[in-house]
Amino acid sequence: MTKMSYLTKGALLPLLFFFIGFIFILLVSVISGWILWWGAAACLILLFLKRCNQSFPVNTFSIAFAVFIFILFIKGIVLNSIYHGETVFNILFFILPFVVFSRLDALTIERFFKAAAFIFGMLILWGLVQHLTGSLYIVDQGRRANAIFYTSNTFATGINLFLLPFTALYLLGIRPRLTYWLSLFFFSGLMATQSRGGYLGLIFGLLFLALFNLAGQGQIKLSPNRWAKLAAGFAVIILLFQFSPSWSGEDVKATVTEGHTSDRLVLYGIALEAIKVNPLWGYGYFNFGYIYERYKIPPFNDKIALFVHNDYLQMWLETGLIGLLALLSLIGIFYLSLWRKRSDMSSMLNPVWLPLIGAAMTSLFAHAAVDFPLYIPALQFLSGAYMGTVNNLLRSVSIPDLKIIPFIISSVERIGIRFVVVKGAAASVFLLWLLQPAIAQFATDRSLEDLRKGDVKYALKKITLAQRLVPENAYYYWFEGVILRDQAVELQNRELAALADRVFARGAEINPYYSNNFIERIRLHRDHRVLLEKPVDNETLLRWNEELLMWHPYHVHVNVEYFHTLLFLGKKKEALLFARQMRYRYPQSKLIKDLINDLEQGRY
Repeated sequence: MTKMSYLTKGALLPLLFFFIGFIFILLVSVISGWILWWGAAACLILLFLKRCNQSFPVNTFSIAFAVFIFILFIKGIVLNSIYHGETVFNILFFILPFVVFSRLDALTIERFFKAAAFIFGMLILWGLVQHLTGSLYIVDQGRRANAIFYTSNTFATGINLFLLPFTALYLLGIRPRLTYWLSLFFFSGLMATQSRGGYLGLIFGLLFLALFNLAGQGQIKLSPNRWAKLAAGFAVIILLFQFSPSWSGEDVKATVTEGHTSDRLVLYGIALEAIKVNPLWGYGYFNFGYIYERYKIPPFNDKIALFVHNDYLQMWLETGLIGLLALLSLIGIFYLSLWRKRSDMSSMLNPVWLPLIGAAMTSLFAHAAVDFPLYIPALQFLSGAYMGTVNNLLRSVSIPDLKIIPFIISSVERIGIRFVVVKGAAASVFLLWLLQPAIAQFATDRSLEDLRKGDVKYALKKITLAQRLVPENAYYYWFEGVILRDQAVELQNRELAALADRVFARGAEINPYYSNNFIERIRLHRDHRVLLEKPVDNETLLRWNEELLMWHPYHVHVNVEYFHTLLFLGKKKEALLFARQMRYRYPQSKLIKDLINDLEQGRY
């Protein structure tokens, strides 16, 4: 293979799709915006249409993957009303790479791996600069490298997905000089993250390589001398980090002995409490952030959490026991497939991929026990690509082709339509459907701009458009309701007030875990009840507050609204007692301190 082969007409365009799509997925970690999600998905779909030139292997592993994805789809979109638009894209970032890499030839897979490794190499350089200089951080300023990832831990997981393959290549004696130095370079990036989960993942990945070597029946031979040389190189890098003038040796030690272990244990307890209530069916994919609000306890009173920091617990909570078992079955079949192929690797086009991918995925599965790599788009993409490659390598154990796809193609072309046109049309329709959240976001941004200009009419039209495009997103109902409420107050318009009440009620119905619609409806019936034809009575108002407080016991604004409702009902003693309880819960909250001072000084 010549260097110019990478620039051939057949290779350049797929590599371009891959490069752009992967960059988009990486940027999702730190830049919000539906257009990034859509752009990444579009590149993957175009890659699928352009380059997939083999049949899809149907075997036990691909069936297990399909079952897992189906459960995510049902739990994230169909059966659960607690809707997050990103659930669609999160699922796509699993399934599209899996399908694409299941159908690629070995040369193209190798090209894509090198392209992804190059991108991560650039990120590691960025991360090392972050640590050496303390600058160039986008989020989480400090001395722990994170490049463009939101946390150092997820960056560490991504590094391991390339560090372990390069390590395996070196141990196998494949281009040993190059792969040795690449292993050390990627290990330096891992050290700079100071991620205990990353170190744990590396250890488990290396253990997998050792065990695969022992069980490989002579198929895979890892040189003991290279093990020793690799260990020596890793030791030198550790010493360099400890004795570098820009790095304190205590920093490396601290990440092993300290950290936020206690906080993670609290999150595990919160997740388990929620699981006890609904262990079988779960609460919906990607919805821990909502459920957490009801069950959170100190020290998370005033904190937001979207992840349990244990993907297996989070999958159980969100998708139920059936989802957890599907994930564990997929992992189990993954290792079982590798075990069965260990003695028959000579029949594979590129058998070395098995230990490489096995080690990489082992590091991710291990890290998933203490973090959330299965929820990070870039890591979902790489996981899907690696597992798709394994599925590709298992082609020899696939179920015989049922000829369904060729039959469909011939039937379509028999009526005079080229199948490529049908594929293109289907992809276009799918991409337009996926574009809806991006358009909704754009409409919302424009609506805010209209409000700044005082153009309420057009602001309402645009937020209504957002609702129609993504009707399950309760945020858009809150947005519209606030606009209507403010206009009703300004114009003293009863019709607008009644409409705002209905909008808040609809938003609360769509997502009972999203508190803003409940809060604003309570405010409307309490503070602006003269504008309502039939405001709720005091008992109902108090019950609404108590129910909301039950669902969100540590939500600051929910507590504050309950305080104001007590005052509204003339219960000043109860309000003062409750405010003092809030001060104990939120000792740093200026809002709570001001409330107590105003109450004690008779300003209410």
